[in-house]
This record gives sequence, C-alpha cells and structure tokens, in this order.
Amino acid sequence: MNLETLIQGYLLYFVLPIWVIAGAADALCHKYSHIEFSTGPLESIIHLLMMAEVGAAVLAALFLEVNAAILLFLGVLWLLHEVTSYWDLQYAATHRRVEPWEQRVHDYLALLPLMALVLITLINWRLSLDLRARPGPVRRFDPLEGRAAVGDLSAAAPRGDLLLQRAPLCL
Repeated sequence: MNLETLIQGYLLYFVLPIWVIAGAADALCHKYSHIEFSTGPLESIIHLLMMAEVGAAVLAALFLEVNAAILLFLGVLWLLHEVTSYWDLQYAATHRRVEPWEQRVHDYLALLPLMALVLITLINWRLSLDLRARPGPVRRFDPLEGRAAVGDLSAAAPRGDLLLQRAPLCL
C-alpha cells in the first residue's frame, strides 16, 4: 500500500464520516436550542449557505480529477466557508446562548474541512505547485471509491433533510 492510497482511505473512511457525525451533532444542537424561535430565518439560511459551500467542495473532490484548478477551487471554498462560519457564530452568539457542547462541535466542523484540504493537497502536491498543468475541471474516469462516496453522501442526506425541514419553520 502506497502513501496516496493510505491518505485516500483516511479521507474516505475517517475524515468524511467524522465530518458527517459532527454535522449531525450540530443539527441536534440547533434543534435543542430551538433556532427557529431564537435566531429566526437568517441562521438557517447561513447554514444552508455553508452546506452548499461544503457540498460543492466534497463533490468536486470526489468526482473531478484533482488538478491545480480544483485545488485552488477547494481552497477558495474553504476560505469562504471559514468566513461564513464566522458570520454564523457571530450572529448566533448575539441572538441566543451558544452552549459549550455546540462550540466543541463547531471546532470539529472548522478543523475537518481544513484537514481534508491539506490531505488532498498532500496527495496532489506536485499539482499544487503549477496552476498551468491541465487547467480546468476534468471528470474522473474512476470516481474515488464510488461506494464510499455514495455512503458518505447518503449519511449526509439526513442532516440536509433536517435543515430543510426546519428552515420553513424559521421563514
């Protein structure tokens, strides 16, 4: 087993599942704090925006061949997610009590995307040095462990459903 295969397995079978679990824990924190009454629709909209940012990054990493353009795209999405996350926490903290447990969950939700980005960059470190190499998105011929991707996306779906179910309550 080479290092690239080991890192891919770590991403698919450790980082992504922990990320999904942290997202579900965050949704439970929001349910417990009744964000539909305390912060209203804006916090739900911010959460949907963050899910779109993360979803675009995960789909790009799973289904497009990673090249310099994709690495740049992932980096921009990570930075955008960090800014949106800060906005979310600042808004929530001024409108409701953010419990210590929820703050700890947010630690994971902030760290895991960065960990994934760093690991993807390590696997493709040569490409990260040259933006001229194969510019633009290219579809993967063999999507990275398709069964794992479908499993992780399926596991993430209930969290999305929970947010979508609760969003109308806030609007």
